[in-house]
Amino acid sequence: MKYLFLGISLFLTSLVFAQEAEREYILHPAPITQGKFQSGAGLAMVVLPRQIVEEEIRSIPMVEYQCRYGLPENFSLIGRVSSNYLTNSISIMPQWGHKFSRFSIGLGYGLSYWFGLVNMDGFNVTANSWLNSPNIFFGIDFVDWLLTVWLDAQIIATRSTKTEGIEVGTDKNSVASYGIGIAVEQPFFGRTSSIISFKANFAKALYHAWLAFSTFNNSILYPELTFSLLF
Repeated sequence: MKYLFLGISLFLTSLVFAQEAEREYILHPAPITQGKFQSGAGLAMVVLPRQIVEEEIRSIPMVEYQCRYGLPENFSLIGRVSSNYLTNSISIMPQWGHKFSRFSIGLGYGLSYWFGLVNMDGFNVTANSWLNSPNIFFGIDFVDWLLTVWLDAQIIATRSTKTEGIEVGTDKNSVASYGIGIAVEQPFFGRTSSIISFKANFAKALYHAWLAFSTFNNSILYPELTFSLLF
């Protein structure tokens, strides 16, 4: 519940500071002008469920950078880099979008690579994985702000976990997670814009929890909250 209050607080704060600015967005599926480059940075936080992690601290925020580049024929290229040192991820996604009146739709297919590492006090563990991510976005333009809802899935192409250099776990060609997200993008302050998003991930093995060595075989909820400023 406290994460819901945090998300609402961020949304209300961005409403208070909203000013007239050039329309900027990354998640909203409406096409952007060919050659236009948009970027932003912020924080992303995934809350690990009690079934996976019993400690009181169940989330380490990740610093996140994301960008979007306009291509011909309503295509665009979206990139994202996230890190908190223990877990690091980079992704790229071609997307096609179409806008009709105040509504828009986007189709994309992402490719991601993540790796994790821990090496301290004789504990040496590494993990890495390639992921494919098909998705669909739906958007509504409310003039002062943009609403986006999307559905996606993460498919493990390959995954490997090693302890002291010895492979102790592998996986491939399996569905890691599926989810639904909602985002609001709007002017924030001066020439900046903001993105506030909440996503419900239903996963057996979300990569954020790689260090828990979970063998849980049912899909459980991993809430995810992000806040970014576009510049």
